[in-house]
Amino acid sequence: MGGEGGLRYAGSVGTGFSEQESRRLAGLLCPLQTPAPPFQDTSAVDLTQPVRWVRPVLGGEVEFLEWTRGGRLRAPVWRGLRGPLGS
Repeated sequence: MGGEGGLRYAGSVGTGFSEQESRRLAGLLCPLQTPAPPFQDTSAVDLTQPVRWVRPVLGGEVEFLEWTRGGRLRAPVWRGLRGPLGS
């Protein structure tokens, strides 16, 4: 999500990736790696888990049940890239 303060963390997606899609995304995201997070506030990110930050230049589509009270996605599922790369 974006807004006046820039991007805001809304959760992580752990399902919906085929093996082929995972390999494709890895190839697209690897050159976009950056040492700094793209979010203004990372307090909601679980930094005890391995994290790789990337520049936010690709758009993805995620299906989810609802927004939680804390502003997170409930049960997010990856649906694919948006735009020309999603074809």
